[in-house]
Amino acid sequence: MEIKSLSHTSPDELFEAFEQAFADYEVQLNKAEHLTMFKRRGFNPKASFGAFDRDKLVSFTCNGIGNFYGVRAAYDTGTGTLKDYQGRGLATQVFEYSIPYLRELGIEEYLLEVLQHNTGALSVYRKLGFEITREFYYFKQKNEQVDRAVKALDCCYTLKSIKISEYSSIHKFWDFEPSWQNSFEAINNTLKDFICLG
Repeated sequence: MEIKSLSHTSPDELFEAFEQAFADYEVQLNKAEHLTMFKRRGFNPKASFGAFDRDKLVSFTCNGIGNFYGVRAAYDTGTGTLKDYQGRGLATQVFEYSIPYLRELGIEEYLLEVLQHNTGALSVYRKLGFEITREFYYFKQKNEQVDRAVKALDCCYTLKSIKISEYSSIHKFWDFEPSWQNSFEAINNTLKDFICLG
């Protein structure tokens, strides 16, 4: 067993390992969705690591790198272990192996999001010293289900499509800070996948 960077791991090999590790997970992604997710979350193969049994990727932590509200941060884009290798502490070993490399990249904070009922993952993260700082609700809707018709709301307002890049002060409207996955940096990584209304 060897732990090393995912910089030489092909997208196909990574998708295959991801698919196997998350076979029983409630959110399933096809290959195109997987690649889009990685792009949106800022996946950086050089800052991501895996455990290899000979040449087979059996456990991994895929990290996104970016700025999260002014802090240089890493984000857990996906951590998984193939079923036959679970229970050996590989996810912990891979994560701990990555820490010195992330520090070299100037990472000040490490973020992750996990479904609350995923008790196995929560247990691993708590043992690594992670703390719950906030909770989110999870919603998903296909773009074609969004009503994009221009509507007059009353005499002074119109609802229409906008380009968020043209509105640098949008954050002034927030009553909370979006998660990594929904930050402007993440949205701009895959802007073509979004419909922005204002």
